Amino acid sequence: GRFIGGQAYRSLVEQGLNESVSEFEKRYRDELLAQKLVNFIFETASLTDNELFNIYRIRNEKVNLYFVSFSPGDFRGHFPLSEDDIKRYYESHKGEFKTPELRKIRYIVISPKDFENKVNVFPDEIASYYNAHLDEFKTGGETRPLSGVKEEIETKIKKRGADALFREFVQNLQGLLNKESLDEIAKSNGLKGADEVGPFSANSNPTGIPPQVVERAFSVKKGEKTVSQSGDKVYAIDVADVIPSREKSLKEAEDEIREHLTDAKAKEIAEAKAKEILKIAQSGEGLEKAAISLGLHLDETGYFSRVDSVPKVNSDELKVDAFLLTDKSPLAPRVYVTGDKFYVVSLKERREADHREFIEKKAELRENELSQMRRHLYIDLIRE
Repeated sequence: GRFIGGQAYRSLVEQGLNESVSEFEKRYRDELLAQKLVNFIFETASLTDNELFNIYRIRNEKVNLYFVSFSPGDFRGHFPLSEDDIKRYYESHKGEFKTPELRKIRYIVISPKDFENKVNVFPDEIASYYNAHLDEFKTGGETRPLSGVKEEIETKIKKRGADALFREFVQNLQGLLNKESLDEIAKSNGLKGADEVGPFSANSNPTGIPPQVVERAFSVKKGEKTVSQSGDKVYAIDVADVIPSREKSLKEAEDEIREHLTDAKAKEIAEAKAKEILKIAQSGEGLEKAAISLGLHLDETGYFSRVDSVPKVNSDELKVDAFLLTDKSPLAPRVYVTGDKFYVVSLKERREADHREFIEKKAELRENELSQMRRHLYIDLIRE
């Protein structure tokens, strides 16, 4: 509340802020100007009571819908497929039916444990470790004697040494693979001999082979050798054979074609059934009466607002259209599709936004909305 004097002010700025007085005053002047601009922009953010109520109504007006759904699964097996149907489809889509490329590999698995028998542990190493890590061997405030923990320490040292040998071996492994066969590498390093697996496809899960190894095996050519790691194990891989993809025969593709045609036909029937029910409901019966008279299951979404997903249906298009439905025109004019299901929909009830509740929450709502508006104005300013 009182100026400290020119000299004290200069000292405070130069020593405390490490700036000259002119630099400090220019920076401070710019900050005040920037804050004035921000305050001016913030003052442009305003909301009338009508605008505020519209925001409240959008969030709080809710509807509950009737709906009847039709799934292709309900119609599978309700129609025959002839051999001619399958043959015609095959002739028109031969190129779509191919066997997957298959590969056969030989591989060896290397892990740190494979190197433990190469690590020699001497008594002085055990003693040195013990003396350097006494806290590891405390039980109930007392340190266990060296004689009681020798085996434990030896195991730790062996593991540490084996890890180091393993890392060194893996670093040089690709170089070894370029010069030697898997069998030679396994024999010269005391590893288990090579195993063989396949033929298998890129999407299969051969027994004992991690997905990373399968993926890696399909990244190189026949006769090439490569490396893949899974957890603490490293796989040295030799692609022994590649069986190329080929066009399937009619017999090989028959089940796949039958499944495809069945799915397509069932979906077509489900859509046609939904359109038929919509037409019946539009004729004057309404969805509720039409569903009851035809023995269809009439379900409800439950209440939801414009900002919610449509329960049980989850259609963005329906979420928009639902709030255009009225008591006089409750039936939605089209069939909605979500995934492979088809929906016929009608308004059951509307719950209007509560004006009294709006009055009670108006001040809080206004502050929240203005805060959001100011934030967006500020971000837009920075971007510009």
